[in-house]
Amino acid sequence: MNKIFYWSPYLSNVATIRNVINSALSLKKYNYNSYDVSLLDTIGEWKLYKEEIIQNKVNIKKINNLNLNFDLNKSGYFKSRLYFIFIFIFNFFPLLKLLKIKKPNFLIVHLLTSLPLTLLLLFQFKTKFILRISGLPRLNFIRKMLWRLIGKKIFLVTCPSKETLNYINELNIFDSKKVTLLNDPIIDVSKIHNNLKKKITWNFFDLLDLNSVSSVAANILSNVSKIDFLINCAMSSYRGKNFSYNEKNFLEEFNGIYGSTFLITEKLLPAIRKSKNGKIINVGSIWGSNSPKFESYLDMDIAPTANISSGKAALMQYTKFLVLSLIHI
Repeated sequence: MNKIFYWSPYLSNVATIRNVINSALSLKKYNYNSYDVSLLDTIGEWKLYKEEIIQNKVNIKKINNLNLNFDLNKSGYFKSRLYFIFIFIFNFFPLLKLLKIKKPNFLIVHLLTSLPLTLLLLFQFKTKFILRISGLPRLNFIRKMLWRLIGKKIFLVTCPSKETLNYINELNIFDSKKVTLLNDPIIDVSKIHNNLKKKITWNFFDLLDLNSVSSVAANILSNVSKIDFLINCAMSSYRGKNFSYNEKNFLEEFNGIYGSTFLITEKLLPAIRKSKNGKIINVGSIWGSNSPKFESYLDMDIAPTANISSGKAALMQYTKFLVLSLIHI
């Protein structure tokens, strides 16, 4: 079983707290028998989330007996600097001892990275160090120098966005092969679902029947006065080679791709306008703007492919008009 430690001492309410918890919980949830996951506690910071963490089979491993009381909302810059110095001094040898004795497979470093990275510079470990960069880092001389010194010893550097990834690579501090994109796990879908599941109303209808679409739109408007999000993802299945088109099935397919989306959107627009932040998301296809390569035509019939592509192109053009229509929302 792989042993994974998280190092992320925090002193204020930052998004990294939830990122660390969600990351640790997801490793345990989806790889229960593969990972032994622990959050390293330096001054009692994880006690505020202890119940949630323990319930999800993630460990909280104290590396010393420190258990300080501090107000996350009133720490301030000067006070936080003192705490960081305190954590560095009083956790230097405890963290060193823990890594030498427990020998975790991975140490994921989030906040107060100077301590574990200093240890990585000064000592040899079997543990693979992963540096997690949050946001766009402010690099002073000391941090940049430390990163350069441990560049060859670091196992992996993860970035939360493409902007940060490009920025780190442009600095040319780490081998670009070690730098990778890993989005923040800030969203917990299960919690969102639990909060909304009592409010969800399912409406099933036949996309190919425009009368059915109109009926569903009327039913929705009879139950809600405003709509915050409308996500259109209508699509007709590819009918395969040698399919014989006639007027009926041509219109059904085109309506399934574009007609139903157009109609239900227009029907629901009044409710969307009532929302202060009403949004419409139309899911299209690259074939709506780009034709397949010539070689691709050898494996498909022109008619069904052209019909699907034309429907998606119509959807994309309609979306452009919607932007102008809803610009005041």
